[in-house]
Amino acid sequence: MNLVIPTFVFITIVCGVIFRVPCLDSFKNGATEGLETILKLVPTLIGLICAVGVFRASGLMDIISGMMVPVFERFGVESDISAMVLMRPVSGSAALAILKDIIKGCGENSKTVAAAAIMMGSTETILYTLTVYTSETKLKKVPNVIPAVIVSTIVSTIGAIIAAGLI
Repeated sequence: MNLVIPTFVFITIVCGVIFRVPCLDSFKNGATEGLETILKLVPTLIGLICAVGVFRASGLMDIISGMMVPVFERFGVESDISAMVLMRPVSGSAALAILKDIIKGCGENSKTVAAAAIMMGSTETILYTLTVYTSETKLKKVPNVIPAVIVSTIVSTIGAIIAAGLI
């Protein structure tokens, strides 16, 4: 297992030599483009991180989560998962922190933890991905994105709860 990466690098260099590709120049060009992309994305990412922090600190997340409690209780899932449902489309790291809190609060073998783990593994940070994509492509109008995010989050939540119930 320890030889996978060195083997991949060796094969890449051998292919570069065989096909007469200047490997070091290609590497430097790729690294330069990667750094330029990162520098373009930093302001957008800082804005997104600040927005998530404000959303959580303002108490709005707790209010919305509180409104979702009866729905989750009806499915036999603790209301702790509502914060995960709200944050997963926005921020993977925030959702991971919430998952950690859910595991601590509900115990490792609960249906709530199973549903939250399934959501964490099978859903995407849609708004984060969209933010990065639109900032890189300079695309300003993205029709129907928010409704699509809401529908996909609802569907993924229901699917995760059903799958957790089957486990």
